[in-house]
Amino acid sequence: MSHILNWDMVTMTLMQWVVNTFVVFLSRIIASIVENFLRSNDEESQEESTWPSFIYYIVSFICEILFSILASILVMKFSRYREFKADEGSARFVWREKMIKALQRLKTLSNNFTTTDDDKLATLKIWSKKRSGFMSLFASHPDLDERIEALQNLKI
Repeated sequence: MSHILNWDMVTMTLMQWVVNTFVVFLSRIIASIVENFLRSNDEESQEESTWPSFIYYIVSFICEILFSILASILVMKFSRYREFKADEGSARFVWREKMIKALQRLKTLSNNFTTTDDDKLATLKIWSKKRSGFMSLFASHPDLDERIEALQNLKI
Protein backbone atom coordinates (compact mmCIF):
# COMPACT_ATOMS: atom_id res chain seq x y z
CA MET A 1 0.00 0.00 0.00
CA SER A 2 2.86 2.34 0.80
CA HIS A 3 4.26 1.87 -2.72
CA ILE A 4 0.95 3.04 -4.16
CA LEU A 5 0.63 6.02 -1.82
CA ASN A 6 4.20 7.11 -2.61
CA TRP A 7 3.64 6.78 -6.38
CA ASP A 8 6.62 4.43 -6.61
CA MET A 9 5.55 2.74 -9.85
CA VAL A 10 5.07 6.08 -11.61
CA THR A 11 8.31 7.46 -10.20
CA MET A 12 10.32 4.42 -11.26
CA THR A 13 8.77 4.47 -14.74
CA LEU A 14 9.60 8.14 -15.21
CA MET A 15 13.11 7.66 -13.86
CA GLN A 16 13.73 4.76 -16.24
CA TRP A 17 12.45 6.87 -19.16
CA VAL A 18 14.70 9.82 -18.29
CA VAL A 19 17.74 7.62 -17.76
CA ASN A 20 17.18 5.80 -21.05
CA THR A 21 16.87 9.13 -22.83
CA PHE A 22 20.24 10.21 -21.46
CA VAL A 23 21.79 6.85 -22.43
CA VAL A 24 20.79 7.29 -26.06
CA PHE A 25 21.56 11.02 -26.15
CA LEU A 26 25.04 10.73 -24.61
CA SER A 27 26.00 7.69 -26.66
CA ARG A 28 25.13 9.52 -29.87
CA ILE A 29 27.04 12.64 -28.83
CA ILE A 30 30.14 10.59 -28.01
CA ALA A 31 29.80 8.63 -31.26
CA SER A 32 29.63 11.90 -33.22
CA ILE A 33 32.69 13.29 -31.44
CA VAL A 34 34.69 10.11 -32.09
CA GLU A 35 33.60 9.98 -35.72
CA ASN A 36 34.50 13.63 -36.34
CA PHE A 37 37.84 13.20 -34.61
CA LEU A 38 38.73 10.14 -36.70
CA ARG A 39 37.58 11.78 -39.93
CA SER A 40 39.61 14.92 -39.26
CA ASN A 41 42.73 12.81 -38.76
CA ASP A 42 42.12 10.63 -41.82
CA GLU A 43 43.59 12.23 -44.95
CA GLU A 44 41.68 9.98 -47.35
CA SER A 45 38.28 11.00 -46.01
CA GLN A 46 38.81 14.73 -46.44
CA GLU A 47 36.37 14.60 -49.30
CA GLU A 48 32.77 14.27 -48.16
CA SER A 49 31.62 10.66 -48.00
CA THR A 50 28.10 9.73 -49.11
CA TRP A 51 27.87 6.44 -47.21
CA PRO A 52 27.17 6.37 -43.47
CA SER A 53 30.09 5.92 -41.18
CA PHE A 54 30.12 2.56 -39.46
CA ILE A 55 32.39 4.00 -36.80
CA TYR A 56 29.52 6.13 -35.59
CA TYR A 57 27.22 3.12 -35.24
CA ILE A 58 29.83 0.93 -33.56
CA VAL A 59 30.80 3.60 -31.01
CA SER A 60 27.15 4.44 -30.39
CA PHE A 61 26.31 0.77 -29.82
CA ILE A 62 29.20 0.24 -27.40
CA CYS A 63 28.38 3.44 -25.50
CA GLU A 64 24.72 2.47 -25.22
CA ILE A 65 25.67 -0.87 -23.68
CA LEU A 66 28.07 0.71 -21.19
CA PHE A 67 25.74 3.58 -20.29
CA SER A 68 22.82 1.15 -19.93
CA ILE A 69 24.76 -0.85 -17.37
CA LEU A 70 25.59 2.31 -15.43
CA ALA A 71 21.98 3.48 -15.72
CA SER A 72 20.72 0.15 -14.38
CA ILE A 73 22.94 0.53 -11.34
CA LEU A 74 21.55 4.01 -10.75
CA VAL A 75 17.92 2.93 -11.16
CA MET A 76 18.37 -0.08 -8.88
CA LYS A 77 20.01 2.11 -6.21
CA PHE A 78 16.99 4.39 -6.33
CA SER A 79 14.67 1.35 -6.20
CA ARG A 80 16.36 0.09 -3.03
CA TYR A 81 16.00 3.57 -1.51
CA ARG A 82 12.28 3.61 -2.37
CA GLU A 83 11.90 0.17 -0.81
CA PHE A 84 13.24 1.45 2.51
CA LYS A 85 10.82 4.39 2.28
CA ALA A 86 7.93 2.01 1.56
CA ASP A 87 8.89 -0.08 4.58
CA GLU A 88 8.95 3.07 6.70
CA GLY A 89 5.52 4.11 5.42
CA SER A 90 4.11 0.66 6.07
CA ALA A 91 5.56 0.67 9.57
CA ARG A 92 3.69 3.91 10.25
CA PHE A 93 0.41 2.41 8.96
CA VAL A 94 0.52 -1.03 10.61
CA TRP A 95 3.07 -0.48 13.39
CA ARG A 96 6.73 -1.23 13.18
CA GLU A 97 6.55 -4.56 15.04
CA LYS A 98 3.99 -5.99 12.61
CA MET A 99 6.09 -4.91 9.65
CA ILE A 100 9.21 -6.51 11.17
CA LYS A 101 7.28 -9.75 11.76
CA ALA A 102 6.03 -9.69 8.16
CA LEU A 103 9.57 -9.29 6.81
CA GLN A 104 10.84 -12.05 9.11
CA ARG A 105 8.08 -14.33 7.85
CA LEU A 106 8.97 -13.45 4.29
CA LYS A 107 12.58 -14.30 5.08
CA THR A 108 11.54 -17.67 6.49
CA LEU A 109 9.43 -18.44 3.43
CA SER A 110 12.16 -17.41 1.01
CA ASN A 111 14.67 -19.65 2.80
CA ASN A 112 12.35 -22.62 2.24
CA PHE A 113 12.44 -22.29 -1.56
CA THR A 114 14.56 -24.94 -3.16
CA THR A 115 17.12 -24.18 -5.82
CA THR A 116 15.21 -26.45 -8.21
CA ASP A 117 12.26 -24.05 -8.36
CA ASP A 118 11.23 -22.94 -11.79
CA ASP A 119 13.33 -19.94 -12.90
CA LYS A 120 10.35 -18.48 -14.76
CA LEU A 121 8.95 -17.29 -11.43
CA ALA A 122 12.27 -16.11 -10.00
CA THR A 123 11.38 -12.43 -10.41
CA LEU A 124 8.38 -12.88 -8.11
CA LYS A 125 10.52 -14.11 -5.23
CA ILE A 126 12.29 -11.96 -2.72
CA TRP A 127 15.41 -13.81 -1.68
CA SER A 128 16.88 -13.46 1.76
CA LYS A 129 20.31 -14.61 0.61
CA LYS A 130 23.00 -11.96 0.88
CA ARG A 131 24.18 -10.53 -2.40
CA SER A 132 27.73 -9.40 -2.45
CA GLY A 133 30.13 -7.73 -4.78
CA PHE A 134 29.28 -6.32 -8.16
CA MET A 135 25.96 -8.15 -8.53
CA SER A 136 24.53 -6.50 -5.42
CA LEU A 137 24.47 -3.25 -7.40
CA PHE A 138 21.76 -4.73 -9.65
CA ALA A 139 19.39 -5.80 -6.87
CA SER A 140 16.04 -4.00 -6.93
CA HIS A 141 15.33 -4.77 -3.27
CA PRO A 142 17.65 -4.54 -0.28
CA ASP A 143 18.37 -7.70 1.68
CA LEU A 144 15.63 -8.61 4.12
CA ASP A 145 18.08 -8.41 7.04
CA GLU A 146 18.93 -4.81 6.09
CA ARG A 147 15.26 -3.93 5.85
CA ILE A 148 14.51 -5.47 9.24
CA GLU A 149 17.47 -3.65 10.80
CA ALA A 150 16.34 -0.34 9.28
CA LEU A 151 12.89 -0.83 10.76
CA GLN A 152 14.32 -1.70 14.16
CA ASN A 153 16.36 1.52 14.12
CA LEU A 154 13.40 3.59 12.89
CA LYS A 155 12.25 6.31 15.26
CA ILE A 156 8.47 6.55 15.12
